[in-house]
Amino acid sequence: MSFLFNFEPDEDDEKKPQCESAHFQQESELKKGNRGANTVDTNAETKCALEAKEVTEFCGEELVLKFKTITKEFGQQRLKVVDTSTLGVLLVTDKDFKDYVEGKAFAHPLVRNSDLESGVYEGGLKMWECGDDLTQFLSSHPKGQTIELRGKSILELGCGAGLPGLYCCGCGAKAVHFQDFNEEVLQLVTHTNVSYNVQKTDDVQCCYFSGEWSSFSQLLQKKKQIYDVILTAETIYSPENYSSLHDVFSAALAHNGVIVIAAKVYYFGVGGSTDGFLEYVESQKLFTAETVHTIKSGVPRMIILLRRQEMSSSNR
Repeated sequence: MSFLFNFEPDEDDEKKPQCESAHFQQESELKKGNRGANTVDTNAETKCALEAKEVTEFCGEELVLKFKTITKEFGQQRLKVVDTSTLGVLLVTDKDFKDYVEGKAFAHPLVRNSDLESGVYEGGLKMWECGDDLTQFLSSHPKGQTIELRGKSILELGCGAGLPGLYCCGCGAKAVHFQDFNEEVLQLVTHTNVSYNVQKTDDVQCCYFSGEWSSFSQLLQKKKQIYDVILTAETIYSPENYSSLHDVFSAALAHNGVIVIAAKVYYFGVGGSTDGFLEYVESQKLFTAETVHTIKSGVPRMIILLRRQEMSSSNR
């Protein structure tokens, strides 16, 4: 099986995404442990829109064998996943990857060891701690807050490695769909992790979608696709994305569904915060929000549940 990314040729100007100006703020001191805090590219002059699409071509088996793996435990599940701490170096140094990746926009942050370059790379090749938090929350079955997963349709937004979605696959979910800004993340990491942990005999449908949330919400509406559970971790780091994230929630959540968000209380250097996001949600008057878990170790973090307002009273 070959390794395909399906990029359009650079000279094909008609197929290049349109770009608009974007400006980003940066604090003089970025605190360690926050998404994008290592090397946020604040000098980027353009932010290019990536149209949402379903991704169906993935890393070939001969290249998967080059990935180092680790094991993570959540409740009764042991998940084998790509060791993302070694992946960036592999992509830019191994000849089987380097010849293809070199010169592509997606490769620039990797070469600079950057966690985030807005509009180019949104951090999906790194396993962020809130992804662990969200998966631990699902597996811990907290009293009064157990999320039913068996037989449900589930979307993981900004999935990266896809730990929460992988856990759902092992819990008997009917369908788990993974979405990330970068199709390369889905091809290299997410699908590879699914192949490690989901057997062909498992009765779960896995699909993969890339692109911006504003375009993704339109795609879901066109496909009339809705989900019982939406999971997302480390996705409220930028206030400028609150509107498009909320639009996906609005378009994709089933009438009696639930959204589970794992996030840091504040994202230094990029401005996002749980307070700011919850204020935005309240202003839209579509969802109720409930903070159900707080993690105080390291950078404080939260688990938040959203439900459609008309369903909130009957589901508590």
